[in-house]
Amino acid sequence: MKCDIIKDLLPLYAEGLCSDASREEIEEHLKNCEDCRKLAETPVEQIIPVEVPEEKNAMKKVSRKIKRSKLLTVLIGAILAAVIGCIGYLSYGQIVKGYNSPSFDTVFQDLEVRHLIRLMAKDPEKFAQNLSTGDSFYNVSLNWSTTNYEQMNKKDIENFARCYKAAFGDMDIFRINVRSYYGADLEEPGGRSKFIVTDADVTFDDGRKLLMYFYKDSNLSYYCRFSGGVSGAAEAELQRSLNYISEKQDPGFDWIFTLMKKNEPLDGADADSISYWLKGDSDKLLSSINDYYAKGYRITDGFMSDLFYDPNRDMLFLNLTLKAEDSKGSAELHTRVYRDYNGYYAPDPADCEVYRCGCTDGLAEALSHYFG
Repeated sequence: MKCDIIKDLLPLYAEGLCSDASREEIEEHLKNCEDCRKLAETPVEQIIPVEVPEEKNAMKKVSRKIKRSKLLTVLIGAILAAVIGCIGYLSYGQIVKGYNSPSFDTVFQDLEVRHLIRLMAKDPEKFAQNLSTGDSFYNVSLNWSTTNYEQMNKKDIENFARCYKAAFGDMDIFRINVRSYYGADLEEPGGRSKFIVTDADVTFDDGRKLLMYFYKDSNLSYYCRFSGGVSGAAEAELQRSLNYISEKQDPGFDWIFTLMKKNEPLDGADADSISYWLKGDSDKLLSSINDYYAKGYRITDGFMSDLFYDPNRDMLFLNLTLKAEDSKGSAELHTRVYRDYNGYYAPDPADCEVYRCGCTDGLAEALSHYFG
């Protein structure tokens, strides 16, 4: 019998588990083979080492599995508790609608505003198309019966895209911080409800910042304005173009009208104000107004209409009437004051009509050139 076979049978031989015939063969072989005889004298544990797991190690493995299972259970429980707590917290805010009460609506508006701001950098024209435009309730005084709504808004949106590219070019947005909260009541067809305001702090790659705020109108379109961070002529023009998209009815001319009826020459802050709100040749405009009052003429009354749309000029305008008197009689100036996103424009003398009622030629002439 070969040594390899003997080595395989030695463990059985040592345990007395082999047959008699095999035992005799093995013993006969051991008499003549010193290597196999030495191996047979070796304890059986060393011939086939068997790893017997210690009870202590086995218990450690079981303990580790139990700990992992408990940790997983605690983790899942904590996640479920956080989810339930978050749902409860947002549900409470949805019901209460307090100033500092986050809700599902404020969270969704956060996400929508972030998307809109990213869209502004990527596609300014598409961004402007998502904003509340001139048909919103913010412009209820605008006479829409004569307005080419689509033409006007298309022009305003294209203008915003042009101004944005002039101010920021292809600049990317580095960071957006937003905070949405409940504002004042909003008039709706079904009653009143709270509207949500979103303040946004936008940082561009070059470090420039814009502060913006958003809220939805009754048509669920976003009303948006820049509220800070604007510097330089290009950014100022961009701000005016954005504000004009949603808010055609600007209170600026009310202030001009108040200055006109002061019946005294304009200087200092008043002169700066009327130059800011009324566009055109500022020096000529102020000179004409001051010359009118310097001659002793006065404005006795006036009327300013709501805004209308002129499809020929593709601009908004208001009708303006100024009444004046002198020692002989009275006169009325009738004209139109046009406006676009830059502001109001002083009317051309050719667009001014003066109706006399016994007044002197001097008053009629001065009134017809009141704006230049």
